Amino acid sequence: MALSSMGHSQTSAQSLQSIADRDRDPALQSERKISFVLHEPDNESEGSSNTTVTIQGDEVREADERKAALATTRRIPQGRPFLLRRGTGGGPTGAPSVSTGSFKRRSLKLRRAPPKEIKQDLDCDCKRSDSIQSKRKVSSLSDRSDTSDHGGEHGGGEVSGEESPGVLSDDQPPESPSDSNDTDDATITKNMPWMKTVVQVANSFNFFCCHQSFCHPFCYRRHMRACSRLIKSVRRVYGEEFGIVGGVGVDIENDKHHRENTKKDKVRGRKVSDQTSTQASPIRRRDSFGKRERLEKSADSGQSNKIGGFKESSRDADAECETKGKDTMLGFRQGSEEKKDNPPILKYIKTQVRDVFHAPLSVLVKGAVVLPEEYFVEALPLAWELLLESSQEVAASAAALFILGAVRAPVQATHLIHGALQVTDPASRINAILRFQVLWKLRYQVWPRMEEGAHLTFKVPPPGIEFTLPSPKIGIEMLPVVDPPWMPQVKTKVEEVTISQESHRSLVTATKTRKKQQTELIKMALQAEEDKKRIERENFLITTIPITVQAAYEPSLYHAIGDDHDEGDEEQPESQQRSATHHVHSAHSLFPSCLCSAVIEVINLLDDAAVSPDGNAVYEVIWNCLVEDSALFLRYVLERLTREKQDLMFKVLRHLIRFVPKLPQQAAFALYNYIIGYVMFYVRTPQEGGQMLIGTALSILWMVVHSVHGIMFKDLKQILRKEQCDASILLTANVPSAKKIIVHGPQVQEDTQFCQILRESLDFFGVDEPRHREFFLVDHKTRQIHNPSAYVRDFYFFKRSQYPQLALVHMEPDEAYNALQKQAFILKFVEIGKVLLTWAILKNVDMVVQRVVFLHEELMKLPSFPRKALESDIDLYKGGEMGKELLGLDVLHKFMWVRLIARMFEAMAGNFAYSGDIHLFLNVLNGALILHSEDSCILRYVMATYINAAHNFKNIFSTNGYLLIMPTLLQIYSNHQTNTLVRRTIEYAVKQFYLMNRKPFILQMFGSVSSILDTDEDSQFGDAHKVPAKCLFNLLLSLETPSPDPLNTAELVKEEKPLKAIDFCYHDENEMVTVLDCISLCVMVVAYAADSVRGHQMLTILEAILPCYLQRIQSPQYKKEVKTEKEIIHQLAVTIKTLVNNCEALAKNYTGPQKASPDHKGSSQKNYSRGPYSPGFDFDEESHSKYVSDHGRSKAPYERDLEDSEILRNEFRRPRDILLSMVAEFLTKCTARLSELNKKSGQDGKPIELLDSKSHVRLADVAHSLLKVSPYDPDTMACRGLQRYMNEILPSTEWANESMRPALITILRRLDKTFNKIYKKPSIRRHTDWDAAAGLLKGIYETLSRYPYIVHMQHLKALFNTCQSLIVGESNSSGLGGECLSSATTALMSQVPPPHFCSTVVRLIALQILAIGETYSLEQVCGGGSVFPTHDKTENMLMNLIMPMCLRVGSGRKDAPKMRQADISFALTIILHAMNPPATKTAPVTAQNIKTASEMRAGSLYSTRDSKTSHKIPHTLYQVSFLALKIIMVCFESELVLDWPRIARTLKDLGRRNECSGVFWNFIDFVVTQRSPLFILLMPFIMQKLAVSTTSDVDRHLQFVIREKMQGFNLPVPKSKGSLLMDLAHEMKELKEEIEDRKYGEDYI
Repeated sequence: MALSSMGHSQTSAQSLQSIADRDRDPALQSERKISFVLHEPDNESEGSSNTTVTIQGDEVREADERKAALATTRRIPQGRPFLLRRGTGGGPTGAPSVSTGSFKRRSLKLRRAPPKEIKQDLDCDCKRSDSIQSKRKVSSLSDRSDTSDHGGEHGGGEVSGEESPGVLSDDQPPESPSDSNDTDDATITKNMPWMKTVVQVANSFNFFCCHQSFCHPFCYRRHMRACSRLIKSVRRVYGEEFGIVGGVGVDIENDKHHRENTKKDKVRGRKVSDQTSTQASPIRRRDSFGKRERLEKSADSGQSNKIGGFKESSRDADAECETKGKDTMLGFRQGSEEKKDNPPILKYIKTQVRDVFHAPLSVLVKGAVVLPEEYFVEALPLAWELLLESSQEVAASAAALFILGAVRAPVQATHLIHGALQVTDPASRINAILRFQVLWKLRYQVWPRMEEGAHLTFKVPPPGIEFTLPSPKIGIEMLPVVDPPWMPQVKTKVEEVTISQESHRSLVTATKTRKKQQTELIKMALQAEEDKKRIERENFLITTIPITVQAAYEPSLYHAIGDDHDEGDEEQPESQQRSATHHVHSAHSLFPSCLCSAVIEVINLLDDAAVSPDGNAVYEVIWNCLVEDSALFLRYVLERLTREKQDLMFKVLRHLIRFVPKLPQQAAFALYNYIIGYVMFYVRTPQEGGQMLIGTALSILWMVVHSVHGIMFKDLKQILRKEQCDASILLTANVPSAKKIIVHGPQVQEDTQFCQILRESLDFFGVDEPRHREFFLVDHKTRQIHNPSAYVRDFYFFKRSQYPQLALVHMEPDEAYNALQKQAFILKFVEIGKVLLTWAILKNVDMVVQRVVFLHEELMKLPSFPRKALESDIDLYKGGEMGKELLGLDVLHKFMWVRLIARMFEAMAGNFAYSGDIHLFLNVLNGALILHSEDSCILRYVMATYINAAHNFKNIFSTNGYLLIMPTLLQIYSNHQTNTLVRRTIEYAVKQFYLMNRKPFILQMFGSVSSILDTDEDSQFGDAHKVPAKCLFNLLLSLETPSPDPLNTAELVKEEKPLKAIDFCYHDENEMVTVLDCISLCVMVVAYAADSVRGHQMLTILEAILPCYLQRIQSPQYKKEVKTEKEIIHQLAVTIKTLVNNCEALAKNYTGPQKASPDHKGSSQKNYSRGPYSPGFDFDEESHSKYVSDHGRSKAPYERDLEDSEILRNEFRRPRDILLSMVAEFLTKCTARLSELNKKSGQDGKPIELLDSKSHVRLADVAHSLLKVSPYDPDTMACRGLQRYMNEILPSTEWANESMRPALITILRRLDKTFNKIYKKPSIRRHTDWDAAAGLLKGIYETLSRYPYIVHMQHLKALFNTCQSLIVGESNSSGLGGECLSSATTALMSQVPPPHFCSTVVRLIALQILAIGETYSLEQVCGGGSVFPTHDKTENMLMNLIMPMCLRVGSGRKDAPKMRQADISFALTIILHAMNPPATKTAPVTAQNIKTASEMRAGSLYSTRDSKTSHKIPHTLYQVSFLALKIIMVCFESELVLDWPRIARTLKDLGRRNECSGVFWNFIDFVVTQRSPLFILLMPFIMQKLAVSTTSDVDRHLQFVIREKMQGFNLPVPKSKGSLLMDLAHEMKELKEEIEDRKYGEDYI
């Protein structure tokens, strides 16, 4: 009898008796028969379901055998399941069939073999047909013919060659005629009533015995000991010897000899084809046989009682059967060894019966197919208690029973195992974990221990995972084991080494032959290969692979059987991974989901300090499970991910991954692909809450991906795009947008936002505008609300014939706000998962460069990058239900983007050569810093990333890299001046930048921030988008001292600290830089190319930091080292002079196009060429008609060039403006400061010359170039530099120096031309900035007041005349070139400039009168006469010259010039003649009486008015003249002592004519109220006039008021002179506006 090496075949009492009859006394047989019947278990091999015991013989004694068998046994008919079914094979001669079925099939009906065939019975072969070998070698074992020669000769069957249980079927025909003749006993075969008794017997044991002193009568340990003693006694009866060492050696020898004899018999009894097919390469398998034999010995010795040895021991029978046929080749002999062979019954007892205590459990396992659920429920506690027994058979049977019970009674099994894992006693929880481990390891023992074909009847629920895996799977499941010890050793062929060394060439010396050299090379190559393998073995983590599965690899099972076996075997190491995979799939395990649910409790016990303080005990259990079968271990969790308690399942996964951060590679592979499939599930079936679950899945995915090998972005992109879920997982997904949205069908573009669709929908459905804020777009399927600012392409992707559907839903604004917050939370969560996934993939160091290159290319092509990286809906972060949570999530989102980009930069160090490669990625860093600059984590990481990038990409940051980051840093620095942490962190980063790149960094920083500096300190409110100059100066000031690192940013910097200069030429330079050094750097650049863009930038920086530095050096806290303040000013003066002298390029004139005008064109516009549209064809000055006719055709390019001209003028103006402004600032402040220092310390040493004559001349040239453009460009005239030059530099320059006189003449000549153009050309006057023009004249006023000797310059006099003509409203028709002017243009030319300009001109004229002296008077200014040719001219002279001059000069201000008495009298004469013209003709105004600009007042050449021919004086003239009289009376009361009678006489004449009664009585009221000297002279006249009644109601009221005041009633409080002048000035302004409105009204009519 051949037996399985490890398991127990089905047996019966009759079979045991038949075996024992040969050697034992008949008297003892019946007694032993009773013993075996009572104690023999109905079990089988723990590793085999098809263990077969074949008995050779006839069926002649079948009747006797049935009589001796149990009366209750029956055979299974044809149609019944495989349970207890036996198969027989008939002989060829029609004799009774010989049993060839397994004991499993004969468990109820056994046959006694005839005595003559007992020997054959003892030598029968056994084969486990479900082993791996039998499954693979179907051809040699499973196709035995019933009519084979062997069967015919011996009358018996051969090995049953069943494959795995799945090969058989229920409708197999009976193998023996006797089977079909038997009748069924349904009650016995299906219900098996004795099973209940078995369960009751098994449950009768006492498991709570303390085993002290004596055990309980029902103590299970007591019965186990009894069973062991019984079996030992039986073994002694059958001749086994127990020596001092326990008989181990004797048993091993006996087993060895028995195997040898059995194998010899087997070889002799098999066909030749079977011998050749069973073992194709016996020599190559010798080593394997030796190992198997040693394993078998250790198993037979009974010393290996650990649970972990089940798999190895379960394959001993395979090895035994595999090595049949070897004995002849190996030369084994029989001889005398046969005498020492143990009887078969002893082997049966040792290998099959073993300890009979497991019999009840094995019976229940065998009958599990028909066992009711209540039996399993009763047996579950029993099996649970016995799982930790040291006996392999008991533990294995208990595990099989418990697993089967979990299938039939999942609720009770789950309750039992969960209760054990949650019990309060730590020891019980530890035992529960160990029991779970036993169940896990013995999951392969269930099917072999059940009845044959049980899997066809005993149905197990399939896994309930609802989602599928991506196809193909992503990543590599498991890396091949490096040089596995269980693989056959294959030596490297010398030919291969030689071939690999052919490319090596070296010089052969005389002492060494080529053959010797080649031999050494081969040795070296072999040694190098061995060293390589050794290093790989050392680095390989052997604990991350299932060693048991890998080591069970059998090469012969995976190669073709035949002559080519040897060649195939040599190639086996390369295909090891494939073989191992097949091996895993060939094993059948049973572990239902209800047992997998215990995984949750096991994972929770990782944090149970009572079980294990550090979690290592539970960790080892979990690790082994993950290594062996991670998908099964996590099956329950994966099943529940799409069902209930999804949050709990994700929490369990996170807990597991956090505790096991580096998962086994196969576990990470499985979990990664399952999570991808989970995301695919919700992408393909959108439902409410799906986006949240996708985000949660992504939060798991990134934690796993770094443990998965072989993930490439290119593969991910292809696989996920095929699965149509790349947009939900990949950061770089570039999916076209949906083209139509079903609301009402608008065409959608790639950049369409939901707000556009919302507007169109609201218009289409006719929603009232007040209710627009109550309607929102909601997805029709998922019911998710859409943010109006979101892009359609981010949510809906292009699919043919599929259009997303949106619903326009009415919602309360507060409710919609909360919904938008929740939706934003989910979307942000998903985005974080994508970023984390990408970052986790890049964390792996293998092939990281290729991954980063691909990711970089994809992101650069992505339209939504960096938009989606920086998206932040700030409005949703305020209030609501989730405002703070959203803000925190957004911070996390930006933080992960920062870490991702930092990882990309780190991996691609030195590989990016152009700033365009990193520009977008730096924008992400900049945006994250701007959004969350006060978050210390983001601030710290961004600064560290900046510093690392500056070091990694040296080429970029040494030229223009800092241009991309410094504007952002400076803006944040300026916005957080009160936040010390932010400010000092930025200062530290800037200091590190300087340490690495030194001067190039300073220049790059200046160039980058020049455009955002706000240098206009005069404005009340600064520009919020610009940076105050003070902030840049503070940043530069921090470079003078060491900067602290408040956030410990240096810890994240990868380079060696402290940082060193990248360029070796800066290694010996001081690490500190002063502001003075920075100023010198700027001057150097400007001096090199003042008109370049860089020169313009440096001028802007100088304009910003120079005033701050001048202010700073005055502070006593400023560390000036050894230099005094005067020395610093002197050094600055030298620097500024160098700067100005080298700005020759800025003195050039503007050559670009000027502004166009509809009614007048300058020469540059008339000569405008249409460029490339009409090459070589220009228009002349005279060709106006031709130009106008083609104007339409050239309009487009002309307008385009006008826009360009704005840019050109700005580029021309800006550097000159800055230069003049900066020098003016320096000159003004330093002059005042030097005066203070000289007063304090005295004038010691040589005085400091701030600007030399050469510099003044150069500055005058620069100002002249601006003045030349100023008539055509108001911005140029108003630019601060030109204004400051005219008001600060021009007056402070000593123009007495003859070398500087040409510069002054140049300025004055250009000013004269400028104002002359304003006076003559309507187009220029229309766009003139009068405030700026007044500023220029103010500078002339200041200069003239300081240096009166320049008043005689011809150009200055012409300037005065032109300005006077402007303010009096004179038009010059002759100066307009005879052009026909429209009425609007005529009105424009006659319009008076604004009061501010007029006031400046009046002051200038008054100063001119004083500066020239007695030879020049107001009479000459007015043309030499007091009467003007027209009333309008008189009004203009009074309103715009005389009255403003009286107000300015007579106000008493110290800075105002004075008027001589003669000029005051002449002004009074003009006023009186305007009221009452003289009766006689006055001398005509001749050309000799007027100034050089006489043509401007050509109207004054006409003869003056005659009293006879004069027209009636207009009412407005009376108003103006009486107001002028009031002003001159108040301003010059003391100077009019001699003129009061003249004034009184004029007033009396006016009173007699009654031409201006209303204005006259108003003036009389003023005289009566103010009580001037004129009041005394006019009192009699006033009393006389009051006595005469008037017809006008207004006059009567005024007379009444005056009469009251004359009597002393209702007199107002006396006002001061200043108050009176303010009132009069206001009255003058109102009167002027009234006259202008009346004049325009008349013109309009």
